[in-house]
Amino acid sequence: MKTIFYSLLLTGLLFTACGDDDDPVNCSNSWTIEYQAELDAITAASTVWANDPSQANCDALKDAYNSYLDALEGWEDCANQVNQLTEWQAAIDAARLTADSIC
Repeated sequence: MKTIFYSLLLTGLLFTACGDDDDPVNCSNSWTIEYQAELDAITAASTVWANDPSQANCDALKDAYNSYLDALEGWEDCANQVNQLTEWQAAIDAARLTADSIC
């Protein structure tokens, strides 16, 4: 479990892009600031699942990771601006596969 958790976290740390929505995000902003709530939700869900590895808690952990990845999807334009779109999308796709197999 620790390996998967750290793999997902590391994958997230490698993202250096931002996206376009109703309130555009500055591409120079740190994603850790923009998506701190999603990261906190992953930490909380991981703790709950570690203390009670039930299917419901596993599903909550998967949901937290997928919410984080959904938020990162909005950074596509910035990945494209720095010619990293292919690598960025591959990292998102790999992280989604890993999230689906957490527990």
